[in-house]
Amino acid sequence: MVFEDFKQLDEVRQSMHAARWRHSLTHSVDRYDYILTPKVTGYRGIHDVYEYRVNSIGGVPWNGLKIEIQYRTLPQHGFVAQIGLRSGSPLPLTDLSYGNSFRYAKSCEFVENCGANLDLRNL
Repeated sequence: MVFEDFKQLDEVRQSMHAARWRHSLTHSVDRYDYILTPKVTGYRGIHDVYEYRVNSIGGVPWNGLKIEIQYRTLPQHGFVAQIGLRSGSPLPLTDLSYGNSFRYAKSCEFVENCGANLDLRNL
């Protein structure tokens, strides 16, 4: 999910945590908070993993299925798109080969052009 700003992101995430469904969060609230603790690649975002649980006959076979929700702001999402981060194949910022350094430079340019008054949580 991509949001205009951190406030919107936080409001939706809090409403997800307060929802009255049977799906359960599989981890502590801050475990996958890469905004508070960014990855070494520069990635920022928040991931929540839920375990699917329902009582309906049709849904029972799906019980136990893991569902991941990723929350990011627009600048965070742009960073991911520009630098080419993909789950399972992160691009470390220390890998500055020609192609990777170009993507890193473009991501920095993207963040720089977003404005000088960016809240650090939005990077």
